[in-house]
Amino acid sequence: MREYCGEQLLPVVDQVIEPALLLVEDAGHRRADHQLKGQVQQQWGKLTNDDLDRINGRKQELMGVIQERYGWKREKAEMEVNEFLNRYRF
Repeated sequence: MREYCGEQLLPVVDQVIEPALLLVEDAGHRRADHQLKGQVQQQWGKLTNDDLDRINGRKQELMGVIQERYGWKREKAEMEVNEFLNRYRF
């Protein structure tokens, strides 16, 4: 099942943030992936490149890694991630 989201049809999957965060073979998407990873790392400076590779576009994984690095409860990490996603319109 697919759901309309902005200009793209995205699979309805709770764990995927946005296709641009996932590594895609297309060079344009690779550039978007790099930029988005930079925005994530700028927002949460304690995240390493290894953390970003581990997250690999999964929202739940991002929240888990943020919880680990910052010692936050799940609710705080979820609120922060959702605010970030809303700010960048993901």
